Amino acid sequence: PKIVASPTPLRPKVGSYVLPHPDKVSWGGEDCVLTTAPAGEGAFFGVMDGVSGADKEGGKSLYSRSLVASLSSAAAGLGSRSLTLKELTSLSDGARAASDASATGASTLLVASIGADRKLRCLSLGDCGLLVVRGGEAVARSRDILHYFDCPYQMGFGSPDTPKDGTTLTVGLTEGDVVVAASDGVFDNLEVGEVVEVV
Repeated sequence: PKIVASPTPLRPKVGSYVLPHPDKVSWGGEDCVLTTAPAGEGAFFGVMDGVSGADKEGGKSLYSRSLVASLSSAAAGLGSRSLTLKELTSLSDGARAASDASATGASTLLVASIGADRKLRCLSLGDCGLLVVRGGEAVARSRDILHYFDCPYQMGFGSPDTPKDGTTLTVGLTEGDVVVAASDGVFDNLEVGEVVEVV
């Protein structure tokens, strides 16, 4: 169903929390979040889930962290304008190119933009998820993309996957909506209804 945006201007509030696997706490884990300070009616945010099974080379930045660093730099000056799905893909592809050149490991990617048009646009490559909760109900959810069980689409050394392979979601937002973006660590362990209950 089409989810229509509210005519009322939105003032997004963005927060994040990363809880590394207990075996990875000492070095912060492989997952990383992108949170930019909301600008007026807009926000740009994302989740990068480092792939634990990917080979890693000592002395290099993790792929997930490199993606976030590149996207944070690119986000400077975006303001409150809405990013199109094409722009989200282009920014993500630029971050992929920079990470391919300097980072190690692999990562899934989910990036999203909320703009002055009150629409949320999301690009997802892999199995991170985005859920829109309105009035105690899940009204929209991103779609995972996997090669096979336990092998999500991902970017990194030797992977043919790129942001252009990702799935997209566009949904109108209204005041009071809650947007949850998380790694598969949340969505593999909680049903959508359980996430909605927590929200």
